Amino acid sequence: MADAVEKTVTAKHDCLRANAAVDLQPSIEHTAAENLRWATEQAHTAHREQSVLVARTQRRYGAARKMRNGFTTALTLFDTALTLFGEIRGLSRQLRHRS
Repeated sequence: MADAVEKTVTAKHDCLRANAAVDLQPSIEHTAAENLRWATEQAHTAHREQSVLVARTQRRYGAARKMRNGFTTALTLFDTALTLFGEIRGLSRQLRHRS
């Protein structure tokens, strides 16, 4: 049941938050609606913080992926250069032996 309440609060947080008192703390002295408003505000705040964390993580992962792709390209070019150098050396030796 708690999961169902949490899903409902999360889904309806905007309309509930419009009437919420931000400084309200949940307690038995407050009505269920007031406690629900407080919980909604807390969920909204946590969601906003998680969204910032998700965005920052995605940016960092994107930067790391670009760096990895750059290194991969550089290594590919280096391997290609070594291969060409080896072929040139082999051709040079063949030409020397023919002379």
